[in-house]
Amino acid sequence: MTPAVALLPDESQRRSILLAHDTLLAECLSAKGDVLSLNIGDRLPWVQDLTSPFAGKAPFGPVDPDRMARFGYHDPRHSPDLAPDSEWGGEPTPTALVRSCDDEVTKGLGGTPPYDLKKLIVDAAKQAGTDPRRQAPIKAWSACMKEKGYNYRSGGDPWGDFAMSPEAMGAKVTAKEIAVATADADCQARARNVDTHIALIVAYQKQALVEHADEVSEYRSYLDALLRRSAEIVTEKPAPQNRREVGNAS
Repeated sequence: MTPAVALLPDESQRRSILLAHDTLLAECLSAKGDVLSLNIGDRLPWVQDLTSPFAGKAPFGPVDPDRMARFGYHDPRHSPDLAPDSEWGGEPTPTALVRSCDDEVTKGLGGTPPYDLKKLIVDAAKQAGTDPRRQAPIKAWSACMKEKGYNYRSGGDPWGDFAMSPEAMGAKVTAKEIAVATADADCQARARNVDTHIALIVAYQKQALVEHADEVSEYRSYLDALLRRSAEIVTEKPAPQNRREVGNAS
């Protein structure tokens, strides 16, 4: 996990924040004479963003030849965390009524985040993606794959073929996929294309964390306070009666 991604809320923290949000929302609606049955999309937008798992942990790697030979491009280690979720009984509460509680719930949680850490992560990834130091390893990897009979221009191409296309979602690993993945792992080890990309992402994230040290420090203090407040809310207040958590972390 890269240094900036490690500062985002983890799966258990996201669940705590979501439960606190739903608890305050149910309390607000109860005071208005209604019972909460939430459409998931009706949560506060900033809470949804803060608690959405960030998929960009690492680009297509790191290389593990044994696991590539076993799982191909479907290694469960590379699956993003499942988003914390919940099921609700009853007819959904009208969106307009849910929105009428936005200010109260936001205040109860301590306000909105002071800084967008995900933007820092995305910007660092863009810088790493255009860094000229990536080009030589990519070309070396592509040439290696061509020697093995596979025409790919970038390290993400085989992942797109076997793991990211609509047809590949949930598909079983085939002998062809294992053959490509095994060749890919060997070429990655030779060319260091993925290792180079990850190293550049880490370097740009570290640089950005230094450049935005004050904002990042404010974000971390905010998140600590939000997690403390969330724990207090779920301990002191009754859980929404229609809410049932579903899903597990991968």
